[in-house]
Amino acid sequence: MTDETQTPGTGEVTDAGDANRREARRFEVALSASERSGPFEVVWTTTDLSTRGLSMRESFSRPVGTHVQLALDLADGEDPLEVEAEVVGPYDVHGGIRVSFVSLGDADRARIEAALTGSATPPPEES
Repeated sequence: MTDETQTPGTGEVTDAGDANRREARRFEVALSASERSGPFEVVWTTTDLSTRGLSMRESFSRPVGTHVQLALDLADGEDPLEVEAEVVGPYDVHGGIRVSFVSLGDADRARIEAALTGSATPPPEES
């Protein structure tokens, strides 16, 4: 069970749990994420995305620590972003996965941030 809340009208999800782990804003957004494994490719849909990782509710479950190769279509008119990610847990009790990006560069993080802020508006900063 997680302590998550959604800011009304923004698509932004906050996690009241481990604040150090969740230092990036996470947005509810449905984007295509192609997973490649050998000669096979499966296309999943993200449930949420941040500059640190993503969740896929409909994905096959994997053991924590498993590495997956994803091509994330950020719907920004550019080629899909190729990322390596590590499974950090299931989406929920029914399966799916939550992953953390491995070795994502600053330019790729900026591209994700730009795609997120264009597809969902975060709440205004408090003064």
